[in-house]
Amino acid sequence: DGDPENGSGVIINSININIPATAAISADGLGFRSNEGPGVGEAISDQGAGGSHGGMGGDGLSAPAASTYGSESAPISLGSGGAYNWGGFDTYGGTGAGAIKLVVNDTLTVNGTVSANGVRYIGGHAGGGAGGSIWINTDTLAGSGSIAADGGIGYATEGGGGGGGRVAVYYNTDSSSLSGSTTVSGGTGVDNGDSGTLIW
Repeated sequence: DGDPENGSGVIINSININIPATAAISADGLGFRSNEGPGVGEAISDQGAGGSHGGMGGDGLSAPAASTYGSESAPISLGSGGAYNWGGFDTYGGTGAGAIKLVVNDTLTVNGTVSANGVRYIGGHAGGGAGGSIWINTDTLAGSGSIAADGGIGYATEGGGGGGGRVAVYYNTDSSSLSGSTTVSGGTGVDNGDSGTLIW
């Protein structure tokens, strides 16, 4: 589901889903690549802004981040990549995260992780990737694991951190402890990315 501008993720429809403590459903780093996406920021000389999505990416040292995009209540957009412009070196912005939608008719049990995290920069000087999207619709939510759509780390002295993603969780009964372990944090960098959006 998605569109050409904001990318496409995956939808999983099931009666029940059980994610054990040693398992994960992950879209980490499966979004827009470095310097790509509707929320990619500026790259100036040897510095790059973090990718934006639910939260704005952090600015590079003097390279501004882009605006946020996507839906808070029905998140399906991919996270944007971090920016870079340091030619001739193995340096890249972090990749943004993908999008996961879980439609569970009965019970979703998360003792492991559901994640759509942006990736840190590669090499140096660049921005981190933005967190992606996690959209959950279930009758009963159970488990004590974690849900995360966090931004990736940017280079500490020139690169901005990736912005947080978007998480929306809808249920009829919540018997889990997941609300306390769900994060949409921005990544650290010379300027940290902003937190994304969370509906519970």
